[in-house]
Parts: sequence; structure tokens; C-alpha cells
Amino acid sequence: MSDTRYENEIRVVVKNVYGTDKVYPHCMKARHFSDIAGTKTLTRDTLRLVQLLGYQVRVQPTTINMDQI
Repeated sequence: MSDTRYENEIRVVVKNVYGTDKVYPHCMKARHFSDIAGTKTLTRDTLRLVQLLGYQVRVQPTTINMDQI
């Protein structure tokens, strides 16, 4: 039996690029949506449409590697 919690969910990661937050796909479903949109990132409008299709958008937490600072 498959876990249905994740069927209508996409995972993304937010990165700050030159002071602007960009939303990047972090799973295959999110990647498919960015491919359909013709972009490498997911815009606010695209994410809104993804949610209208019944998908939940989960932001992956980020960690800082203190050894590299």
C-alpha cells in the first residue's frame, strides 16, 4: 500500500540569489512543473497554479555547513 500523504505534494528549496529569493524544484514532480513552465525556478504564479491543481508545496529546510564559513 502506497503512502498517499505525498502523492499530491511537491518539494522545493528556497535560495537567495543576489538578494532575491528563488524557488528551485527539489523533487521530480516539482521539476516537471518547472519544465512545463519553461523555467529553472518556480515563480509565485506557477506555485499558485500548482496549488490550484491540488498539490501542497513543501519547502525543504536548509542547513549551514559551519566548516565552510
